[in-house]
Amino acid sequence: MKKKCFIIILALICFSTLTWAGDIPESIMLGKHKALIIGKLSVKEDIYTIEPSVIMMGEVSGEEVTVNAFDAYYGSNDKPLDGDIIVAVLVSDHQIDDSWVFKCTSDNYKTLKLVSARYNMVERYEKYINDGEYFKAQQRLDESKATSVEDTPTGSQQVFNTNVIVEEPVNEQEGNMLVAAVLIFVCIIFIIFILLKRIKNRGK
Repeated sequence: MKKKCFIIILALICFSTLTWAGDIPESIMLGKHKALIIGKLSVKEDIYTIEPSVIMMGEVSGEEVTVNAFDAYYGSNDKPLDGDIIVAVLVSDHQIDDSWVFKCTSDNYKTLKLVSARYNMVERYEKYINDGEYFKAQQRLDESKATSVEDTPTGSQQVFNTNVIVEEPVNEQEGNMLVAAVLIFVCIIFIIFILLKRIKNRGK
């Protein structure tokens, strides 16, 4: 019985970890971070400065963001250099998620390419950026806040305005995420069933 429980728990942990790791591009849309930005990197010893040119989500309180040095870009052997154009998730005023920072080919969100190995997760992230999905996600968050609190401004005001016009938001990504969650759940149940059946057959 203990062996069965251990196998079930191990299977659930493995699938939960893989699912969470693969959902980074979608989880950013929830707006739990400070900001999602495209900007120019300035390298000075242990202190790096990012000059945002596009703010896709959240807000930045100044024209420059000073962050701690990081050693590498996601999915690439390139080292951060002065003048690089990057896509970064700002988790606080002076901290980025250095495990999910990308060098990119330009600051034009519609056409940029992420300089990275072409993992499925990276390709989804690039497509979301190119299609303006993060602007739409921020717009949805702002509209949700506006409807839940009657006397508050319609959405958070960005201090550094990028003047990007966003089309009407769509719910396609939420639908895709729900379908993926259902499929993963079904797969977990199926694998657990197979494991239990094998254990039962061995005991005969």
